[in-house]
Parts: sequence; structure tokens; C-alpha cells
Amino acid sequence: MEQTKCNACGHAIEAGAAVVHQIVPEEAKKLFGISDSSTTMLCKDCSKEVIGWYQKRMSSVTYDSNIKQFRAKSPTEMASEYHKTYQSFVNFRRKRRKRIKRI
Repeated sequence: MEQTKCNACGHAIEAGAAVVHQIVPEEAKKLFGISDSSTTMLCKDCSKEVIGWYQKRMSSVTYDSNIKQFRAKSPTEMASEYHKTYQSFVNFRRKRRKRIKRI
């Protein structure tokens, strides 16, 4: 059977077990009006874990120093934050995998 690698942790996964993960979740696209369609292939563990990262690290507001108050982020800002959070997760997984290989 054909195998592929998880784009976050690098582990080999069977093609049928891979999860097509939307970097900007469908709910966020609808809620914030984001039209981003970026996807990546993840193993089931990484797919579940990155959702937790989003829940802990994402915010729909930002402090605007010009108006000296919090304001809602634009769709572009939200999409950018999802991509940055996803990349932070990938970097974490890769570093963790390198530490495990050394042991």
C-alpha cells in the first residue's frame, strides 16, 4: 500500500489514514469571511493536536495602539494568524521528533 509522510511530524502514514487538514478551519472561514483554501496532509495525531494549538493560541481580536483599544481582526489578519500558528506547530513537532531520534 502507498505511504506518505505527515507534513508536521514526518512520520510515514498509509495514504488512506492521512488526514487532509485545512489550515484555516471551515468554521473560521464562515465566521470570519476567510477565503483561504490551503490544506496539508497530517497523521491523525497531528491533526488532533493542531486543533488544540488553534484553541489555545488564536484570538479574533487585537490591540490597536492607534485607537488605544481592542478591535476585531480582519479576515486577512485571521488567515495569517492561522498560518503562523500552524507553522509554529510544525516547527514544534519537527524539533520534538529530532530530540526523540537522538535518544
